[in-house]
Amino acid sequence: MVFAILAGAAPAFAQAPAEASPDTVTGDADIIVTAQRRDESLSRTPVAVDVVGTAELAEQNVRSEADLQFAAPGLSVRAGATSNEVNFSLRGQSVDQFTGTRPGVLPYFNEVQISSNSGGGSGATSFYDLQSVQVLKGPQGTLFGRNATGGAVLFTSAKPTDAFEGYASARYGNYDTVQLEGALNVPLVDDKLLARVAGFYSDQTGFQKNLFDGSRPGSIERYGVRGSLTVRGEGGFENNLVVDYYEADGTSTQSVLYALDPTQPAAPPVTLFYSPGLDLVFGPGAWANYLSLHNNPTIPAGGLADFLQIQQARGPFTIATNDANVYRAENLIVTNSTSVDLSETMQLKNIIGYAHLETHVRGDSDGSPFGIAGDGEIDEVGTPGGYTTTTIMSEELQLLGTLADDRLTYALGFYLSSEKSNVFRQVTFLDVFGDLGLSPLSFNSDVSYNNSHAFYGQGTYQIGGGFGITAGLRYTSETVRGRTLPADNNYATPAQVASGVADNDQRKTIRNLSWTFGLQNQLSDEVLLYAVTRRSYRNGGFNGSSPPIVGDATVNGNSYGTETVTDVEAGAKFQGRLGTMPTRLNVALYNMWIKDGQRNAFVDINGPASLAVNVPRTKVYGFELDGEIRPADWLRLGGNLNYTHARFTNGLTPVFGGTTLLGTVPDTPKWSGTVYGEISAPVSERLTASLRGDLYAQTGTFYIASGNLNPTAHLPGYSIANFRLTIEDEDAGWSLSANLKNAFNKVYYVGGMPLASLLQFNSALPGAPRTYSVEARYRF
Repeated sequence: MVFAILAGAAPAFAQAPAEASPDTVTGDADIIVTAQRRDESLSRTPVAVDVVGTAELAEQNVRSEADLQFAAPGLSVRAGATSNEVNFSLRGQSVDQFTGTRPGVLPYFNEVQISSNSGGGSGATSFYDLQSVQVLKGPQGTLFGRNATGGAVLFTSAKPTDAFEGYASARYGNYDTVQLEGALNVPLVDDKLLARVAGFYSDQTGFQKNLFDGSRPGSIERYGVRGSLTVRGEGGFENNLVVDYYEADGTSTQSVLYALDPTQPAAPPVTLFYSPGLDLVFGPGAWANYLSLHNNPTIPAGGLADFLQIQQARGPFTIATNDANVYRAENLIVTNSTSVDLSETMQLKNIIGYAHLETHVRGDSDGSPFGIAGDGEIDEVGTPGGYTTTTIMSEELQLLGTLADDRLTYALGFYLSSEKSNVFRQVTFLDVFGDLGLSPLSFNSDVSYNNSHAFYGQGTYQIGGGFGITAGLRYTSETVRGRTLPADNNYATPAQVASGVADNDQRKTIRNLSWTFGLQNQLSDEVLLYAVTRRSYRNGGFNGSSPPIVGDATVNGNSYGTETVTDVEAGAKFQGRLGTMPTRLNVALYNMWIKDGQRNAFVDINGPASLAVNVPRTKVYGFELDGEIRPADWLRLGGNLNYTHARFTNGLTPVFGGTTLLGTVPDTPKWSGTVYGEISAPVSERLTASLRGDLYAQTGTFYIASGNLNPTAHLPGYSIANFRLTIEDEDAGWSLSANLKNAFNKVYYVGGMPLASLLQFNSALPGAPRTYSVEARYRF
């Protein structure tokens, strides 16, 4: 867990992080972060943390979670079968699809955890009117709780200010992209009652064209509105209320058929069934009958193997998929924080959170016109696909302060949360059996409950001479409950329940103790050295995608165990000047040991299923380097380099009545990095022009833990170049910008469905092609 240092600084109670302007990145002023649950200087925070402020979000054209990996060093964004199913990955910690496990990197909105389900793109973190995005790296168990074993991503919305001000922006680009955004800040009572309203609207045509039905997958309309109210009173009293509403309606960018592997010992042999070889199974004429029943010019007479060659030749943006494509989301998030000064050195703070997230997703898992795996054909009526509804309520009480003449800085807290998640998914497998009158449908219907409470404390003691020591503990008790509903085709019969083999309503309570211990030394105003060791947990639970068999994967059960992560991190930070040039440089080296890592294994248990398994041992080590320098007032240069070596040191995993060897840590490129440069120059007495270029690159990565068994589930490395040209009149408050993303139109992949070991195919989701836009912005 991150730990604090306030060497040479007076105590400062937590408020919202200050906006980071371009000048503060390498200038004498500091960027303010809240990684320690209180305001502190980034350059004096002894942990690996990256901050993307308001200006940087605009300069790097960050508009979504997918864009964030280009701005936050070391962060990867993994997509599922569609573009609206995304999760974060840091230092080898992510989440495997269809396991029911929690993400190892958790998102927070205004200090409130907003989503903990695996496999869903939040949309709740809409990228408008944000004050900052902070990426905390490494286990965060002490101050941010269970499950944040890889890190946390903190989204902070812009707070109301004591001034009448605001902004409006409009953007238009290719693919008929329209984006509108604005905010209005109104001080209702001077320095006592402050209000802010912000909103956005976006609409675009999808990147892909579907030859099966002529649609444009990825066409989607989104909008959101956010209201913020700040009330200030006597005694340091301050209450901040934020209500955020988001809605999306449209379709998703679709995975395409990426690879076939007929050598996989899967049952059934999909590559045989979807080819003229079907006649060998069901008799002469079976394949001709299939083609007649599914008459579409995108289905080649040669079958699935021929289609793969066609798809590879035309690229991932001209597709032919038969299943319906739907994405709808509706989210409501409410956060409320209240703080009051109990004395000059003590503050009480209370944080209440509420999130209600609903999604409806339909898509085609195999990325082909064949009905191998998907959510129902386009012309089918009543096939629902997948619905997820999650409600989270949380309460956190903190006591923050200093003792011993401000040498000891402490944080004590109590945390309480309750979460309920309903999941229903209907999937069509192998429609060749449906043609024979056999049901090809798979129903998954379950409800999960998570109730937890925690007590924590952490403190930093300044010994003297810039040297400090930090220690923290967190006790967590979590009760996990998983219910399989009667609509699930794996619903246990009364006889199974009576025998104790299965149980449709299971629960367990997990208790653990997270800790952190660190040393830091502020050698000078410019240089900080630190070292820290931490332990965090990702608690066990029940996988709703598996049959409700009592026990873990060794008996084909739906239970999985707790993952334990221990790390050591050492780093150095420099913020000052090299000669006359403002410079910032950070380096972190780390080693992580993971016991019983939570991963998935695809198996066939009366139909395709995903088992959540615990890999005995994993080791991840690497380094992260980032920096920036201003050789001149008109020139800014910077970049980052990240090396991650992740491997299963013992991947022999108990599963399905035996063992399986998992050999690849997914979603973890060994190398990734960014270089950027920005030049600015006056073009008149009032106008300033700036040009920024960014180049991001990463090596390839597997997107499944069993890449040794499914070698085609590997996504190649890629590089992306982005540019932005801006003309601004700062005094008048207006600017015009031209944005170019993926300038050289590189084809790359960001996720997909690696199902070859089960159904002999892998699909992959393409990243965005070249896009361009112009933007007008007015600030008042």
